[in-house]
Amino acid sequence: MIREVILTGGLIYIGIMVIQAADQPSVAAECLAAGSILAAAVAFYYYDSHGGMHRAETAAFWAAVFLFVIYWGLKYGGLV
Repeated sequence: MIREVILTGGLIYIGIMVIQAADQPSVAAECLAAGSILAAAVAFYYYDSHGGMHRAETAAFWAAVFLFVIYWGLKYGGLV
């Protein structure tokens, strides 16, 4: 059931991005990029086994942590 909920949520967000791109053509490239990444993530989660998904979730979690640390360092150093 979780997979179906994630698939539905991903489709709703992609639909929102399509509407936003149609309403504001200046953000069409961003919507295309974000929609592609979201579609790939949803497809990967929907079709992959739990072992591969656990590795991907762990990698994404630590990537987010490191990006926050990098952002904090840049902010603290006055570069951002």
